[in-house]
Amino acid sequence: MIRRWLLLLSALAVLLLNYENIIIDDSKLNCGIVLFSHDNIYWGYLDLRNGYKSNEEYIHIYIGEDPSNDILALDMGGFNGLGFFSRSKKCWIIDPQYSGEYYTEFSYGWALVMKINNEDEDDYDIFLIDKENNKMILGDDLVPLNNFYYERCRVYSKETGFQGFIDPFGSVVIPIIYEDAWDFDKNGFARVWLQNGDVEYIDTIGALVTTNKDE
Repeated sequence: MIRRWLLLLSALAVLLLNYENIIIDDSKLNCGIVLFSHDNIYWGYLDLRNGYKSNEEYIHIYIGEDPSNDILALDMGGFNGLGFFSRSKKCWIIDPQYSGEYYTEFSYGWALVMKINNEDEDDYDIFLIDKENNKMILGDDLVPLNNFYYERCRVYSKETGFQGFIDPFGSVVIPIIYEDAWDFDKNGFARVWLQNGDVEYIDTIGALVTTNKDE
């Protein structure tokens, strides 16, 4: 028994040399420890009772584009197993309750999540939440399609099928008039498909730009 624990502690010491942080030691993870590195995406799990386990069997950690993000999206697997965990507070700020199939990290105070309403996964809702798990109120017609880029979130109208953009307050700031649209790129321009079939680029106030700014 002592030998087994010595081996486990040795393995833990080796692992700690290769990872930046231990972020959790929680009963929800069967008294295990989740480890992560500063890679864009990494997952790992250590159970002190059973030794190191296969990564993908247990948990997926999504750090997002900025590895310094304090809040991580953690997918515990199973039905609606995604929650949000604070690295600094070392606790859940939003318990696992969303699907790991479709989500984003927080941006401008909001994260995109999917809530599956039955195990067949054919009934679901997609919406934005803040860090206190409050849902952004958009009405029954608008559905967010991604998170915010340049303070603009692409939304879809269930009534018309067109797309447009809202700001972090939930207000429509670029009209819902486009057949299709892309998110804003690193230069602050979005590609849009007009109803007449033309493809154009717009800036963050919806004004057309005359050259391809997506390059």
